[in-house]
Amino acid sequence: MPKKIIQLIIIVFLFSNCQNKEIPQSFKIIEIDPADSSNAGFSNYFELEKYIVLETSDSSLMHEIRKISIVKNKIFILTWGESQVLIFDINGKLINRINKNGRGPEEYSYIVDMSISSKGDTICLYDKEYEKLFCYNIEGQFLMSKSLNADLETFISLANGNTIDYSYLNYVEPLNDTIYQLWHFNKQCKIIDGLLPVKKDVLGNSI
Repeated sequence: MPKKIIQLIIIVFLFSNCQNKEIPQSFKIIEIDPADSSNAGFSNYFELEKYIVLETSDSSLMHEIRKISIVKNKIFILTWGESQVLIFDINGKLINRINKNGRGPEEYSYIVDMSISSKGDTICLYDKEYEKLFCYNIEGQFLMSKSLNADLETFISLANGNTIDYSYLNYVEPLNDTIYQLWHFNKQCKIIDGLLPVKKDVLGNSI
């Protein structure tokens, strides 16, 4: 199916890139035998040099973690359900918490993804219900919102203000599989380009 074809293309692409580049001497190559049925896991290949204990307080309680990003020595954690962003320093101390659930003009309803600016000073959240991006500074102050008018699953903000996003069509006939669409929006939230990895005539009226 198209999903498998895409995975194969990605594997071939990565393989060809690896073939054309020398592996730095500081890298350790780990050979894995696909036929090995042992229960080898993470600890068989790696040792944790450091772990970070996050501050535990009434303000830092979290239920389900949706996403973790580490940018500029800050740890950003997006939680699921009642969406909030917890911000810790690299030693695990809580810096701030962004919790803007509501129906006001600066508030969100149903956050499914988060993207942090490269400077670590802007937090963008995608609201699936409103189909908008909500942006806040690290102090939790509202900066702006942008309407994408697209039902997305995840996104990433680019340095130039554009975003790369994907959505999916679930159980599309006659394929009975999940079909992914990739979109490129400019900073004015206009679609620059899009990629649907199957032809429209294959999907029929599903689009």
